[in-house]
Amino acid sequence: MVYVNDTCVLGFTHHDMVSMFQSIATGELVALEVCRGYPLPFDPDDPVSFVGKSLGISLRSIPNKFKAFKK
Repeated sequence: MVYVNDTCVLGFTHHDMVSMFQSIATGELVALEVCRGYPLPFDPDDPVSFVGKSLGISLRSIPNKFKAFKK
């Protein structure tokens, strides 16, 4: 985690984070900013792990009605 609401939490301990989340009222909205800073190890024996394939999409293959969403 990088930010919780507007607070930078880099360097916070686990205890600091637990205290921060305990101080948030039930039902209060929380904005989280996370960053994956390093690749996680792959365990081929883990039944939850899988290798997926990426799929490239060309704008030419998208119907015209969706091209309005192009940035």
